[in-house]
Parts: sequence; C-alpha cells; structure tokens
Amino acid sequence: MRPVHFALLSLISCAGPEAPKTAPAPFGDAVADTRRLADEIVSEDLLPGLSAALVSGDELVWAEGFGLADREKRQAATPATVYRVGSISKLFTALAAMQLVEQGKLDLDRPLEEYLPGLGLQNPFRDEAGPVKPRQLSSHVSGLFRESPVGSYFDGSGATPAQALASVSGQRLVHPPGRVTKYSNIGVSLFGSLVERVSGMPYTEYEARYVLGPLAMTSSAFLRTPAMDGRVATGYMQGRGGRLAAAPRFELATVAAGNLYSTVEDLAKLARMIHGRGELEGRRIVRAETFEQMSRPQFPAAGGRFGIGFALGERFGEKTVEHTGAVYGFSSVFVSIPRLRLSVILLANEDVAFGPLRRLTDRLLGGAVAAVRGEAPPSEITPVALDSASFATAAGVYRSADARVELREEGGRAVIVWTGHPVRLVPTGRDAFITRDRLLDGNRVIIVRDGSGKAAAVRVDDKRFDRFDPASAPAAPAAWAAFEGEYGPDYLPVRVHVREGRLVVECETFEYEPDPGSDGSFVFPRGTLYEDEAARFQPGLDGKAAALTLGTMRFERRR
Repeated sequence: MRPVHFALLSLISCAGPEAPKTAPAPFGDAVADTRRLADEIVSEDLLPGLSAALVSGDELVWAEGFGLADREKRQAATPATVYRVGSISKLFTALAAMQLVEQGKLDLDRPLEEYLPGLGLQNPFRDEAGPVKPRQLSSHVSGLFRESPVGSYFDGSGATPAQALASVSGQRLVHPPGRVTKYSNIGVSLFGSLVERVSGMPYTEYEARYVLGPLAMTSSAFLRTPAMDGRVATGYMQGRGGRLAAAPRFELATVAAGNLYSTVEDLAKLARMIHGRGELEGRRIVRAETFEQMSRPQFPAAGGRFGIGFALGERFGEKTVEHTGAVYGFSSVFVSIPRLRLSVILLANEDVAFGPLRRLTDRLLGGAVAAVRGEAPPSEITPVALDSASFATAAGVYRSADARVELREEGGRAVIVWTGHPVRLVPTGRDAFITRDRLLDGNRVIIVRDGSGKAAAVRVDDKRFDRFDPASAPAAPAAWAAFEGEYGPDYLPVRVHVREGRLVVECETFEYEPDPGSDGSFVFPRGTLYEDEAARFQPGLDGKAAALTLGTMRFERRR
C-alpha cells in the first residue's frame, strides 16, 4: 500500500495534500527522518494509519497523517483525524481533579469513603496501611484491582459509570493502600467519580466546560458525538493469523480512565499547556505549582512511576511526563519534556501497536532533542546478515521464573516468540538482535553462550531466559485439562491452555503463566496486567469449567 500524506505546518497557512512537507529549523531533519520511517511502517503494513505531531514551546511545529484512517473507504489519515486515545484520558481526569483541589473542594489525602460513602470496598489492610485516599487513586497505588466486575474493559453490554462504581462494593483490595504500584482502570474511574461528586455536575460536562473548553480542544470529547461522524478513524484489531478486522465501537464504562476521543492537533494544546506550566494562551488551566506537583513522584517508596495522572520517565537524559493508551483498535503515545518544552504525539488506528509507535517516538523526539541541543541525532543501528547456521544452534525454548520465549527461523528470518506472538528479530551481530514488530520494537536480544559455544540463555533487554528442554517439564495435573478453552466475549476472548506443565492464560493480547495457589486459584505474576490477581475456574456439569473469574470479572465458557 502506498502511504498517503496530509500535512499541517503551524508557520504556513495551508491544508490538504498540497501542504509543504518540511518543518521550520531546527526541526527539519527530525521531521524528515520521521516521515521516512512512517512511510516505511505503513508500507510494510505494520499500521493501517497514524497521525503525528511535534510541539516546541507554544508552537505546533508539525503535524501529519500517514496511511489510512479507514481501509475500506480508502480515507486518508490527517492531523484532524479523530482517534480514541485510551489512557491518555487519565491526564484530563487528573487536571479536572486538581482544579477542584485548588478550589478547596477536594483533599487528595482525606479518606475516599468521605467523598464516596457506601462505596463498600473491603480493605483488610486498614489497620496497617489506613484507608484508600484520592492521591493513591491518581498514582495507581490504591491497592485496587485493575477492572471492576461490571463495566470492565471487556464489558460491551453498555454498562454505565454508575454501574461500574456500584459493582466494586464487597470487592477486596489486592494490596495495602500506598504500598505497591499496580495499574488500575477502575481506580482512575473512581477519581473521575470524585470530580462528579464534588463539582455537582456530570463528569463529561465538567471536562467539556472546564478542561477541554479552556484548552480549545474543539475536536475532543469523552463520548462520541454526531459532529465527529466522518472524522473518527476505524480502529482495527489483529485476529488469529494476523488478519485485521474492525474493532468493536462500544463506549467504555470507565469513561474517566480511557474513553476520550481526540486528534493530534487538539492534544498539541495539552502539550502547549504543559510547556506553559499549566497555562495556554493566557488561560490558566491549573496553577504552576499544581502542575509541578502533578509531575513529581507521589509515592517514591512504591516505585515512583507516577505523578498525579502522569506516568514519569526519562528519555535522552531528560525527565518526561507522559502516557500511552490502548483501546479497542487504537494505540496512542503522548510524551513531553517540560525542561526543553518539547512534546511528541502519535495516534494510530491499530490495537496495541506499540512497536512502531515506540520507534517513531524515539526517532522524532530523539531528533528534536538533538536539534535543541545542537547535537547529532541518535545513530541508527546497522543491521547485518543473519548467520543462519549459528542461529540454528540457538533455536529452541528459554524460560525465566514467570515467562517463556522461543527462538526460531521463519522464512529466512530470525524470530522470537514473545507472550505467544512471533516477533521479527533484526540481526546486529552474530548473537545480537533488535526487535522490529508491531508488538515490540527496539528491544535488544542477546544469545548468551557457554564456554563451549552452546546457547545457554537469551537476554531480552535486562531479563534473562535460560535454555529449557520442553521434554523435561513435569506433567501438569490432569484436572487442568478441564480448564482449557475460550471464555468471555468473541471480540476479546480469554484463552486457556496447558503447555510444558504450566497453565497459560492469553488475555488482552498477551500470554501469562499464573502460579497455582493452594486454594485452586492461579495468581498472575508481578509485571503483568493483572499482577497479584487470581484466575479461578467454576466447574460445570460436563466435567469442564463453566466459567472463569479473572480478578473481579466473570467470563462464561464460549461454546
């Protein structure tokens, strides 16, 4: 497929296919390199379409669309294309809450139940760690589970935010509040409920009036509107065999955590506000000191990965505030370097496509940072030819304590099977590779050989996997055969099977190997989507499990 381009440049008033494809100095090289890479990604069918933007200071320097917003209609992606942006929504929920903090209506360190009486969460850790507090919700250290029983990410029934909120009553915290970082969509949804409760108006109305409105984000909303028709990209998901299909379109009940629709042009205004430390074009969204608080680690002892709303990171030696998003058929990246007043925004219409987006982010942001510093851009890795004979000696299965990878050759290419997905490896040396795929991109893979030259392990970045002989795996308990099968909705089934003596659960694209517990449950390991939550199977009359409970969610067996 030939890539299609539409550009918008902030310094020149023009639009459509005749718009110039250059950016003002000093960012011309960074933009040109990114455009070439985006062309390559779309032409290789790694993404159907995407839109990208670069913001410097108070200026939208460059924005452009690549590929198709709708494959069937052959509709091009542009800077004005509307995407679902997933968890980038959480940044706007945090801004709304902090406005109410500034007004004295919300105290982040008061018990949550004072604002939401009757919530009914079970907190067995109260004596040692105290109650859940709003600040913990905003930073993913509340101890809450990832999803609610009703209105979870899987729930396409049309459940409302109020129903999701009510469904947490009686549910038990996973961790003591304030102690462990565990990502929770329902936690941020409760943060949004606080906005609604203390402001006295519906959450979506508050956002429209006091956050999206003052930011002049006129193409954005937390619920799809008729005005968006014809501009919203079609989201795509990969099914079995790698075939793309249109993703389901239902609204999430966790609106405050992940239901925002927006464009790169609109999100550039959020970036400009960040560069202005809470201010955009003379309009103060939050005070400068409030923004500084939001961009600092709130719970360093729990890892310090989050501020208030923002994920905190470091790129090219600079501290970042950022967030990614993934929601049915869409992937998104928002990264800002406040010190340099630089931001990059990438929106794509394919589900969990963080491999290409990571590479584009590194190319565009790395080039922009280098331009600001007056340095050469980051060097590209030079691939070499695959040494098939050497690689063949390393083919096989490797394991860590909680995960499995496999090396193999497919069609003359080196591949690593990661969480059940074949990921292309580009050789950079005899035993050195880098991942290049829609799921993973830029990860360094090293084959570790022993003194005799035999492959003993594989390193993926900093994680080691030791060589494993599947024939040596102990037999799984016979009872586990009753658990195998598919559960949940047809658009996002949970698949269970037994492999090499382990129970394997495929959930939201990824494979996990939960550890069997003494009570018949299977507990998900740390570092996974459902870490420290359990899978439990309910027996059926036919000898097979009739249902699976994953965390707080129940899924019926698919027939």
